[in-house]
Amino acid sequence: MKKAAQYLKGKHNFQSFCDGKIGERNPVRSIDRITILKKSATVPILRQAQHPIISVDIEGRSFLCHMVRIIVGTLIEVGRGALPPEGIKEILKAKDRAAAGKTLPAKGLFLMKVYY
Repeated sequence: MKKAAQYLKGKHNFQSFCDGKIGERNPVRSIDRITILKKSATVPILRQAQHPIISVDIEGRSFLCHMVRIIVGTLIEVGRGALPPEGIKEILKAKDRAAAGKTLPAKGLFLMKVYY
């Protein structure tokens, strides 16, 4: 996942990572930083010990509709072995939403900080 995330850093056309519902005019965006951490946590509802939790922090100047949720969904596919890390380059080239992974649900998504 970390290797795949490196292909997303920088300025790219992220049309493959946008749901397109709002008709984004310019899908070019910049990602400055992506940090992926694996943590362990106890899930009280399941009453089982230690489940892995993946934390993905993405820093950029602006994002398209559902862009972060689609990026993380695609990175999870890489982590599960369904997509090689280099597949991210092909997804960016495709400029087609169908090429990327699924859109993750919004729960667990947090806006951490806004810089002006």
